[in-house]
Amino acid sequence: MTDLPAERQRLADVAERHQPIELDRMILDRYAGELATWFRGESCLDIGSRGGCQTEHVVRHFPSVVAIDAVEEHLLDLRHRFPQIRTIVSLIEEYDTEERFDCAIMIGFLEHVIDPVGVLTKCRELLKPGGRLMIGVPNARSLHRQIGVAMNMLPRCDALTESDHKIGHRRVYSWDSLRTDIVAAGLDIRSMWGGFLKPLNSAQMAKQFSPEQIAAFYEVGRQYPDLCNFILAVAERSAP
Repeated sequence: MTDLPAERQRLADVAERHQPIELDRMILDRYAGELATWFRGESCLDIGSRGGCQTEHVVRHFPSVVAIDAVEEHLLDLRHRFPQIRTIVSLIEEYDTEERFDCAIMIGFLEHVIDPVGVLTKCRELLKPGGRLMIGVPNARSLHRQIGVAMNMLPRCDALTESDHKIGHRRVYSWDSLRTDIVAAGLDIRSMWGGFLKPLNSAQMAKQFSPEQIAAFYEVGRQYPDLCNFILAVAERSAP
């Protein structure tokens, strides 16, 4: 059983010691923009947005938005920037509501949780029949992780780095493991694709590449989804 108070404190500690750099925010915005093309309906559950990259896209589409995060400081910023949304301070695992949503979105979230299948199952329960869940997770086979293995900086592609531990990752995903978790939660996969070809880590890329070059890596990544930094997916709760 998940120790919910301990998990809330862990997430608060991670948030305090880690601040995403501008490159990370820029790429997250691109991921959210691609996932937003699958939005439909009137209501969305915005899960763990933190910096608000995904929220910016959500509020453009949905008249009804609920943002949920276990760290209240994250929601204070979202309330200031997007006063039209409702906010809930809670772990998704303990969120209890009769409300059901047309869509939900979580980017850079599943890799942090104790029980990803349990979280995905909870999301399915919070969706209306036919509702969609947008997902983004780090890819274990990302080009920069494969280079790390070749340089003996990582024992294998799915091993957690010092940076992973710092930002609270419990896992990185392969395409197969993400598919397995989504299906195990009773969701149907509508689409999966790769986002952003990342040859170096974020700090190195921010120093060495121009915005134009970084944008080019995103575009070229469309041709090599298996090597991309993130796996993006759209899952759906089956209609009765």
